[in-house]
Amino acid sequence: MYILDAGNDRIQRWWPGSTYGVTVAAATLSSPRGIAFDPSGNLIVADYSSHRVVLFPVACPNPANQVCGTAVWNSTLRIVAGTTLSAGTALTLLNAPIDVALDGNGYMYVVDFGNSRIQRFPPGSTSSTSGVTIAGFTTAGGAGYSEFNSPTAISIDLNGTIYILDRDNYRVQKWLPGQPLGFTVAGGHGTGTTLDKIGLSYAMYLDDQSNIYISEFSNHRVSKWLNGNLTAGSRVAGNGTAGTTSYQLDSPWGIYVDANYTLYVVDQGNHRIQKWSLGAVSGITIAGQINVAGSWSYQFNLPTAITFDQYNNMYIMDAGNNGIQRWWPGSTYGVTVAAATLSNPRGMAFDPSGNLVVTDYSNHRVVLFSVYCPATSTSTISPPSKFKKN
Repeated sequence: MYILDAGNDRIQRWWPGSTYGVTVAAATLSSPRGIAFDPSGNLIVADYSSHRVVLFPVACPNPANQVCGTAVWNSTLRIVAGTTLSAGTALTLLNAPIDVALDGNGYMYVVDFGNSRIQRFPPGSTSSTSGVTIAGFTTAGGAGYSEFNSPTAISIDLNGTIYILDRDNYRVQKWLPGQPLGFTVAGGHGTGTTLDKIGLSYAMYLDDQSNIYISEFSNHRVSKWLNGNLTAGSRVAGNGTAGTTSYQLDSPWGIYVDANYTLYVVDQGNHRIQKWSLGAVSGITIAGQINVAGSWSYQFNLPTAITFDQYNNMYIMDAGNNGIQRWWPGSTYGVTVAAATLSNPRGMAFDPSGNLVVTDYSNHRVVLFSVYCPATSTSTISPPSKFKKN
């Protein structure tokens, strides 16, 4: 539903069942009166007091995680936020960025862990670009509705609403676009091992039903909080004690949920990736050597993040080896697709063009590896089954 909000000189889009709208067109309108779509989907507006008719061209960003089948990433990184080795509170600086997400228009949202804030950067940003603080307005941190205390993860829904894992407040906060305050949608009852509480956590995932999955590092489990249920979550992976068996996790970090609600867990303490089918009581190891850290192509060293592309290729942030590994479906080893001069990288995401964006935690910056698509797929080349990562 599209509403011409004449008194506010804007057009609002309301998704089915939503309780709020998102501005999709505004600019310099003055008492606009009528709207229509043209055959291409552009918005036409009768701008009454300006005595004109204006057009807002439609843009259709690529869906998330869409990369070409022959994708290769440039080995030379480009800084898109922050300055190498310079931590600070200025708008051009970051302090231990830990996670990143991008919306469909290419705006980048950075979890600035050390400053307890969320910074937004425009497409094409560089090391000199000032970020805009959109959530968390006290860099010292706090427990108020406008504050975070060491946030660690972010998700964005189709409405542009952001969800923040507020680690040391043991809660997930939901922030509507343009609002000065967030509100709690998971946790908020202190820390502990009961299912109404959240332990120390570093990652979360928002599924297509707005259910929230939280990877509880200190509780060695993944909990699921249903949309609208603030009372308690349910355990969907791990039994709550650290271990190496198929039903256990050890200090889990990144998580991913696919269209079938299959859960993939970065089991950091065990240096492996576990796959949990919907309703399963145990997981299956699909990558990594159980409880062995290493730099061979079939191993990880303290991995932190996971994502997939549309071809079901799996990408793992191999933080201890300062690189990103791509694993083809059914593969028994990974291939390094990005490394360069990273230092303790933590989070990653694809931008709408398929470039890889990485939070380079200890370098206090966010970097981008540009994608390109050669005519012949490099995936047809079969490297040895065992080789060292560069």
